Amino acid sequence: MSSPETQGIPWSRRSSVTRRRVALVLCAGMSLLQACGDDAERPIIWPSDEVSPSVAMDVLPGAHPNRLDIASTEHLEVAVLGSEAFDAKSVDARASQLGDASGKVWVGAKEARPAKDVDGDGRLDALLVFSVAELTQKQVLTAESSMVRLRARTKQRGNFVGRDGLSDNKAPRVVLPAPKGPHAVGTFERAWTDTGRDEIFTTAAGDKREVMVRVWYPASVPSGAQPAPYFLQLHEAEFLAESLDLPSPAFGFVFSHSYQDAAMVSGGERHPVVLFSPGYGMSRILYSAVAEELASRGYVVAAMAHTYSAPVAFPDGRKLPQTVQVTLEDEALNRTIQDAWTADARFVLDQLTALNANDPRGRLTGRLDLTRVGMFGHSFGGSTSAEACRVDARFKAGINMDGTFFGQPGAGATVPFLMLGAGREENDPSWVTFSQNLKGPGYWARIEGAGHANFGDIQVLLPLVHAYAPDFDPASVDLGPIDGARGFTLSSVYPLAFFDKHLRGLSTPLLNGNSSDFPEVDLSVYPR
Repeated sequence: MSSPETQGIPWSRRSSVTRRRVALVLCAGMSLLQACGDDAERPIIWPSDEVSPSVAMDVLPGAHPNRLDIASTEHLEVAVLGSEAFDAKSVDARASQLGDASGKVWVGAKEARPAKDVDGDGRLDALLVFSVAELTQKQVLTAESSMVRLRARTKQRGNFVGRDGLSDNKAPRVVLPAPKGPHAVGTFERAWTDTGRDEIFTTAAGDKREVMVRVWYPASVPSGAQPAPYFLQLHEAEFLAESLDLPSPAFGFVFSHSYQDAAMVSGGERHPVVLFSPGYGMSRILYSAVAEELASRGYVVAAMAHTYSAPVAFPDGRKLPQTVQVTLEDEALNRTIQDAWTADARFVLDQLTALNANDPRGRLTGRLDLTRVGMFGHSFGGSTSAEACRVDARFKAGINMDGTFFGQPGAGATVPFLMLGAGREENDPSWVTFSQNLKGPGYWARIEGAGHANFGDIQVLLPLVHAYAPDFDPASVDLGPIDGARGFTLSSVYPLAFFDKHLRGLSTPLLNGNSSDFPEVDLSVYPR
């Protein structure tokens, strides 16, 4: 509405100040999705990450891990990667921002550089430049940072998000042992619901059993591609770190060697499949190194999370804590949990079978050899491996890594089976009973100097743990005195030899008896 002083006065005759005032009022009254002036000045309503499509990005293209000296570096280059579904040339640099892990503080891009293909996939990628001084001033980057977020929009005003690792070169870091096989390794995750099975560990009516699965597989990877984060879901990495009393960004300083959603290795070969079940209360991700090793040798590895038996996060943002605990005092509960875990394994194999018949993404269709399926697991997961082999004929070989047999050890195993332990299993009656009832080829390998926790990534993550807790005692989590790198070698080379022999029919002299290459291992062979 006009003021009394301006009513009836033509617009052209009103003062420039008045015209500007009215224009501002009109703009303020419009929807924020409308704009006044140039696009660069338009306010943007940023939706939550959950409702914005996620695109791949690469901080410091060509570098891995992504580390820089935040005190002396002037500019940070960030690539937004093009794909079949996303045209990176459409990125609007004027509406592109980097934020900290929490998404609370943001800094806009300074400029865009000419697009180029940074990851070798034949598609152009957008290149954005940010001021490191501004990023540090606003604490998007600090000495404790392990990642950054991107929020941006296209020139057609479509919002999208991304994230990638980035840390100061003085920050602690751990790189998992590099896989030694001939193949690069791809990885993806799926959340699957068993609609035919009620969830027994909740009280809500209608709940169905849900299982999160991480898959590693032999892959074809473009020359410039960057490995995926250790945890594919940021909120799961933070959830697990906090459950272990570590700072929330801790797992951002762990670097693995697999590439998210990479293409399956070329050719028509069908690959043997192995399922993995983790220790009780443990994340499936904490066994990534052995999974990558097997995948680099041509195996498809599917590691499952047993919901409510360990903290697990789902892609929709739900964080489900551990609510049930196995105990030596309640055999009925143990049996219930064991049956649920075994059913999880059978369900995951059903899902992989469906993907082999028709993978919507085309990656696994016809590429799985479901006549050569094995299973291995650690601790309670090792017992689950034995049970799956006992009740489901699709499993042709199994491994228990240092776990008490909670199922039916008196039934032994009719398929080839490896018992890989820390050398204290003679005091576990279930191991003695199981070994006495083997009906197929069997092996009992004892690793001198190992503890119960020397069968996963924890043994190689100790430098990171010590960076946060210098007085941490490895024995407090049952890590043995054996060196972590050596422990990993021993806990991976025997499963590889076992599956090579009993799923692929290869000659593996390592399983014939004790080896001078691995004097820490005492191997008993049951050649039934």
